[in-house]
Amino acid sequence: MTQGAASTSPWAKVFHGDNGTKGPGLSSEDKNSARVGFREVSFIIATPQLLHQLADCALRNHAVVPSLRKVVSIGYGLPASIRATVKRAFTLTWLGSCYGLTEACGVVAGFLDGQLASSILGYPGPLVQMKVRALHQRFWSASRDLGYYDERGQFFLLERLKNLVKCGGTHVATAELEEALLACAGVVDAAVVGRPHEVYGESAVAAVVLKNCADATTKKARRLQEMIAARFPEHMHLHGGVIFLGQMPRTGSGKIDKQRLRKMCATTSAECKMDWPVLLFCTNETE
Repeated sequence: MTQGAASTSPWAKVFHGDNGTKGPGLSSEDKNSARVGFREVSFIIATPQLLHQLADCALRNHAVVPSLRKVVSIGYGLPASIRATVKRAFTLTWLGSCYGLTEACGVVAGFLDGQLASSILGYPGPLVQMKVRALHQRFWSASRDLGYYDERGQFFLLERLKNLVKCGGTHVATAELEEALLACAGVVDAAVVGRPHEVYGESAVAAVVLKNCADATTKKARRLQEMIAARFPEHMHLHGGVIFLGQMPRTGSGKIDKQRLRKMCATTSAECKMDWPVLLFCTNETE
């Protein structure tokens, strides 16, 4: 998808006109909860992962933020499991999703009409033109996101192109697998990346953070793989295995660091994981 022009409105005011707190400025989950309490903000805009951290921390600490009324997920789709956690944690009057790009100076599309699904980006905002096109077309800024639009002009996000896994010649949209994993009991965070595979060339491997580290067992990994196998076609199965982490690696903006995850999952060598809390790596070397 591409943008022909960018909205110049501030992120938090493009669709609502509220004063708010942007997600990228938030760091650790405990610091997030404290900041929200001290600032008494009414509006937060953040990535799904940061919203999940905030909500989970608030629930664990029984924190109450009465001033918080509106929450917006920015960047890409908001999984149903995270959406439910946010609703449980805060008393909201509005929970929505917007689509933004750093190079476009903020939000370029937003959700308006009452529906909210993990794949919906919404409608182009003020001063914005969007289209679905082939890569490398001139005069348009390429988002490098894979998506489509419907007859009403509403855009949908399928996957970030850089996150696609090609298993046996077929592309795997990792966002679908991540949403399914996040919906599993005891899973706090999840990400899916590609890993070299002798049979498939590349296969999906799941990096998972559990609420209880003691549950990181081979049996738990097998259950997660069986759940994915029961719901998705074979090329989307976790042929690369499951890796349990003490915490998820993140970039400076709070997004999951998938580049680092790929390096960690590329080999089963323990030496390559000494700099990160890896609890258990269950692979499918016999496939």
